[in-house]
Amino acid sequence: MSVVIGGPAPYVYVCTRMRVRKSKLLPREEYLRMLNMSLPQITRLIEEMEYKREIDELAASFSGIDLVEEALSWNLAKEFQNILAITPGILKQFTKSYLRRWDIQNVLTIIRGKKQGMTAGKIKEVVVPAGSLDVQFLDRMIAEESIERSVEMLKSHSLYSVIEREYQAAAEKGSFGRLENEMYRQFYADLIAEARSGLKGGNQFLISIQLDIDIKNIKTLFRLRAHPVSS
Repeated sequence: MSVVIGGPAPYVYVCTRMRVRKSKLLPREEYLRMLNMSLPQITRLIEEMEYKREIDELAASFSGIDLVEEALSWNLAKEFQNILAITPGILKQFTKSYLRRWDIQNVLTIIRGKKQGMTAGKIKEVVVPAGSLDVQFLDRMIAEESIERSVEMLKSHSLYSVIEREYQAAAEKGSFGRLENEMYRQFYADLIAEARSGLKGGNQFLISIQLDIDIKNIKTLFRLRAHPVSS
């Protein structure tokens, strides 16, 4: 199906496609039913849904909960890439920028995994290549002998200035909480700057970003209340 770029038609098309995808999400009743299932039963269930291809492709390398987690991660990354493929112009730009949040999660997963001595295979199981860092790049990061060499690979990434500034102190302290906070601060600052740069649709994008920030701040406050941090 061809989509003509111009006017509201492309955005209506994208919204329609997103509604179709939303209709395929598992309803609450299905999750409640899964609570009473064994792991093999859950695997068979999701194989009958949107995840069959991933289950079939990964079954030779993974099993049990690892197979389920890896299949869901692969499917999520694939869906995000499919969404990017159908979004036009400025909407694609905003979407790509927002998906860079997965770069933060993946980089921190690799750093923490290496610091804890996790195997490359275990780290691969929990990364989700849905951001600007694709699976090949992430695999190379994981394969590096040291965390420092993995970090050096990010020199051309927009978040490298934060990593360069904060990583050494985080590594010496053995805690990457501040590094994570600073990476998200920079990520949201970049998003806000992009939304306010005068691009069409920026105001709507800004509202969504601000809501996202509010939710993250509320979650952080609840965590701090549950687990107070001494000054």
